[in-house]
Amino acid sequence: MEGNSLNDKPRLAKVASETLRSILPELEHDTITAPELLNFLQSNQGREEIERALQRLYQLGIHSIPKYIIEGQTIVDGAAHSKVFVNTFRSIERRGKVARGPVFGEILGVDENTIQQGSHWEIIDA
Repeated sequence: MEGNSLNDKPRLAKVASETLRSILPELEHDTITAPELLNFLQSNQGREEIERALQRLYQLGIHSIPKYIIEGQTIVDGAAHSKVFVNTFRSIERRGKVARGPVFGEILGVDENTIQQGSHWEIIDA
């Protein structure tokens, strides 16, 4: 993207819609269209959840990105050495369970099944 603003809602809606179609071609008929995404972005829908999420970030002392919140409690800077991440995940592995759930799951209304199942997409370059 050459010189485009991150708050250019029409462009963001178009790119998001195109990206969804490209990574989930089998769900193309269910993909949200650019006009639908733009209507959402221009509405107040989700504003309360975002404000609560921002409040939670403030409580955690996070004021910049990128940051990773692991187990809903461990905050790792995005520029941290890979050893920090490995040590954190090895500690969880030794413990045999995750101490806490997602920080924003309840705030954003993510159901327990999605949390347990995950929502991982695998993108394979042909």
